[in-house]
Amino acid sequence: MSTAHELRVGLMTGEKAVPLLAAAHTGAFARRGVAVRLTVVTGAAERDAAFLAGEFDVALMNLVSVLRIHMTTAAMRIMTNLLDGPGEGGMFRLLAGPAEPPLGGSAKVRTRPVLAVSRGTIADFSAFCLLGLLDRDWAEVTVVDIQDITARGRALVGGAVDWAVLPEPAGSWCLSRGCTVMATDRTLTPPGPALCTAAGERAPEAGTAAAFLAACRDGAAAVAVSPGLAHEVLTAHGIETDDRWSPPPYRIGGLPTVADVAAVLEWMASTAPGPAGRSGPTTADRSAYAIHHALVG
Repeated sequence: MSTAHELRVGLMTGEKAVPLLAAAHTGAFARRGVAVRLTVVTGAAERDAAFLAGEFDVALMNLVSVLRIHMTTAAMRIMTNLLDGPGEGGMFRLLAGPAEPPLGGSAKVRTRPVLAVSRGTIADFSAFCLLGLLDRDWAEVTVVDIQDITARGRALVGGAVDWAVLPEPAGSWCLSRGCTVMATDRTLTPPGPALCTAAGERAPEAGTAAAFLAACRDGAAAVAVSPGLAHEVLTAHGIETDDRWSPPPYRIGGLPTVADVAAVLEWMASTAPGPAGRSGPTTADRSAYAIHHALVG
């Protein structure tokens, strides 16, 4: 249980978690007068279940998870997006494993490529979109669910899977070990992830929420001044980094748009992703307006 003034925050380690980890590492939360308990989880499913169970007051999660939880319980709100540059969202890349078999291993001949994703998350959404860039779809691959990002990268490098959808810094770590990029496109995924809070009685006080966000921005600023801090905080949580990766210019602010919500809803309701780069919501997106209003007001 949290104390009366403690925010319980759930997050996965990775590139987007760096501002929060840096804020904790540098004492920014304490300086802003907010007590925060960060809990690092290995996968989105674990984080989402804990949020639903009331174990987190705040969670860093992607828009797919946000909408899934919203459909289970309306008791949540989006505070703000955590972006990695002006107007940019998160980037996933579809990577192929090393051409040569791993040391001591043998090359596997498979009739269909084995693709590692994190099912029911933004990685799943991105996999649909990135496969589409290659004129391929789910029917042509064998999909395996590996929630843990580090484990997914190791499976790709080690030859257990042929392809994987990975964020940073796991993607750069794999590239340094002989993997190659098959497809990448920032425009195919909605912005995020979002910092979300519980609603109702579990919602943090406005002053506490504002202090928390200010400390997160302090963490982002500290990383901008000292990029090595990003590697330090990720390494401390068991995430491999590589010299190919450097922290992006984090920007904490803004909110998902109605078009973002509509695109994810369309993907969730079909066997293929919604069209990328839509000019705006249509009359078919009326539910997206309602959901967007409930989440961000």
